[in-house]
Amino acid sequence: MKGDTESLDGENIFIHGVEGGIREWKRPDHYEAFEVADFGRGVDPTGILFAYIDFKHRTLVVEDELLFKTEDTATIAISWRDKSARVFPTLIEKSEGRTVYGPYRWIDGDPRTATDLRVHAKLDVSNYKLDSRDAARNKCRWFFSTGDVGRISIHKRCENLIYQLRNGTLRSNGEFAKSPTLGHCDLVAALIVLCQVADLDRNPYPVERRSSNEHVLYFEPNLAAEGLDGRFQRAHENASRTFGKLFGWRSPRVEE
Repeated sequence: MKGDTESLDGENIFIHGVEGGIREWKRPDHYEAFEVADFGRGVDPTGILFAYIDFKHRTLVVEDELLFKTEDTATIAISWRDKSARVFPTLIEKSEGRTVYGPYRWIDGDPRTATDLRVHAKLDVSNYKLDSRDAARNKCRWFFSTGDVGRISIHKRCENLIYQLRNGTLRSNGEFAKSPTLGHCDLVAALIVLCQVADLDRNPYPVERRSSNEHVLYFEPNLAAEGLDGRFQRAHENASRTFGKLFGWRSPRVEE
């Protein structure tokens, strides 16, 4: 990977705080796993991230990546499936008494792409469209800066993602600048979606591992709103977090 010498017009919105987020992380026994892909259109690259949430430390951990230049959907699907099996060997971990939710898979792409992924590799994916790209980018930046919504950890093996974070710039029209080495910062785009879909307030630990005086008060917004339509559910989740801050609700401690 070449050095940070690429110069593009525009603003680098992620450079502050990125270096402190590059570290190895010990995976807990109980976690939620996520895989998010930003599918390029036409000849644009496709980026996929493999991540999980360390609930106890309120950290979103990016464990691995895939980046494709011009490969077709079938090739991407098979490579994605095989990488997923290596990063998240769910069946093995469950047999060892661990709790693994997911991996939940999301794509920023058209519905036909989701169908192709199911056909070629039996990948069950959901489409995600950002309501506001500016708001989504800002939330992702918060992970690197304030820590209010949580922290982020990126394994050093994610060289392409790290390079894009260090060098990618944003045009005045809100799009990432394109270059031969950066593409459209497709892995950063996947990271932005990941920060949207990953819920750091949902506790994956078994009830017996939670503090008895806390888990009853803990409000699990996604589970409480299960079955409601998406728009109401998002409003429900936002309200629950707002009241949590006002009245001092906290995620439950986990018994050691």
